[in-house]
Amino acid sequence: MPSRRQVLAAGCLALGGGSGCSRARDAVSTDSGDGTTETDGTTASGETPSSDEPTADDGTATTDASAFRIVVADGDREIELVTGADVASVGDVERSRTGDGYQLLVTLTDEGTTAFTDGLERAGAFENRDDHPIRAYFEGEMLYEATLAPGLARKLESEEWSGEFLLHVSEQKTARELKQALEGN
Repeated sequence: MPSRRQVLAAGCLALGGGSGCSRARDAVSTDSGDGTTETDGTTASGETPSSDEPTADDGTATTDASAFRIVVADGDREIELVTGADVASVGDVERSRTGDGYQLLVTLTDEGTTAFTDGLERAGAFENRDDHPIRAYFEGEMLYEATLAPGLARKLESEEWSGEFLLHVSEQKTARELKQALEGN
């Protein structure tokens, strides 16, 4: 049986600007049959965690902030932009305004904001956004893939971006687990 993250319908990256949100385009579905979804063997829903894994009160496996990372594709490799350790704060899990999942407001540290921008610049994502998709992973599973929105690219290049973005996931349980992991960093 595939893990719940392998059957995520879709997610997308929405990066917040000073006066509102700028949503990245081209959210894609991930599916275990297309080779894009990775797994690190963490406990799937319905399985009992082994005795050496940390567990929550309800018996499910817990994870820490290191299980979250955002990367940018650069040819055949990925450049890590930020991890859960670069998250300064995370908001409540809310229903997405579009009704197709859940969202969390995430704010990066100053260092994380700089690392995010620098990594995109190193990869050449400002010059060629379509060839450098941004991907978010949680517990080894890709949550989304999106291209850099033109408005956000301008804010990043002019150093006007505050480090806030809306992280979209399709399942409420995944959103809650991610929030818990990021709050523990």
